[in-house]
Amino acid sequence: MSTEGMMSEARYDGISSRRPGKVRKYRVLTGVLAVGMALAACGTTAAKSATAKTSSGGASQPVTTLHVQTYGPALIDLPLAVGITTGIYAAHHLNVIPTPVNTGPLGITAVSAGSIQLAWDPTDLVEEAVSKGSTLQIVAAGMKNIYQLVIAKSVKLKVPLSAGYPAVMKDLVGLKVGVTNLGADTQLEVEALLQDAGLSPNSVTYDPVGLIGTAYPAMQANQIQAYLAWEPMVSLCQVQNVCSVVLDLGAGQGPSQITSFNGAFECYVGDTSYIDSHKQAMNDFVAADKAVIQWMQDPKNFPKLVNITLNAVSVGSVSNKKQFVTTMLKKNLNDFSYTVNPASVKAFDHYLVSTKLISAPVNTKSIIYSGAPKPGS
Repeated sequence: MSTEGMMSEARYDGISSRRPGKVRKYRVLTGVLAVGMALAACGTTAAKSATAKTSSGGASQPVTTLHVQTYGPALIDLPLAVGITTGIYAAHHLNVIPTPVNTGPLGITAVSAGSIQLAWDPTDLVEEAVSKGSTLQIVAAGMKNIYQLVIAKSVKLKVPLSAGYPAVMKDLVGLKVGVTNLGADTQLEVEALLQDAGLSPNSVTYDPVGLIGTAYPAMQANQIQAYLAWEPMVSLCQVQNVCSVVLDLGAGQGPSQITSFNGAFECYVGDTSYIDSHKQAMNDFVAADKAVIQWMQDPKNFPKLVNITLNAVSVGSVSNKKQFVTTMLKKNLNDFSYTVNPASVKAFDHYLVSTKLISAPVNTKSIIYSGAPKPGS
């Protein structure tokens, strides 16, 4: 996900209004940093506990520290908070440190350089990087397609939302559509949606408003009229009557070439040089990731999950935050996944070749870690 980092200044309903600028990618949201430091502290404590437990039972397994990319207090980063808070990572001999890296491409760069051990990116970015010579592998998946196309309430719809896709795409023509960055996967998916609906990809104006922290106030100010959003912005703008959902890609709405991504959309990605030399740690992370997702989706843990989410995800100034989070989780909880579907990785490859974003297919089997869990595992 090529996105800009959320900033803490001049917040609107808990989401920053600061516009992206040249210095933004070098700055870290103080709130995100605080969350990262707090979770890292929890992880360090938990890791020490895990070492003590294994030591008491015989030979101890060393704890491995993993710096894992995070985009900030958004729902997509919830598994990291759960893994740390519940002690699941510690129980798997891991000290996971959420590390803010503001864009998908920067995450790929950071993991390739070894400054983080796992990036948290969509598969298209991974395949594009591999096609240019990067040595990356998908270790585990995390979510279905996180994007939902929203349109501002200020737009007078000519086609009712009930008409569904592709008819509803006609309402975007002539609008300013916010994207995380020009040329980012958010823009590419909007272009694909328009083209599949028989419309020109250039029938809208693309405005690089950054991540949801800057996109939401941009929509409130009518700077943009549509955006390919994710949680918590989707729920927040609906509750505050700022937008309506046009398409939910994670729910399988839209063209098949995009809905086929759902089995490997957002993934944990490592460089093969690190993976090959730390296979035990990678296997531990795979097992921990599975345990985290299963814990999240176990109904008996839901009250605890709500509390973790309240601490880990910024939901702004809604009147009843607990009810808001409860509703958001119930709607999105099944979108989390730990398996990597090879067919979805292949679908990304076909999409990238057909749109000429890469010149030739990549070996999709080689970019999936041998220990990555497959559907049914």
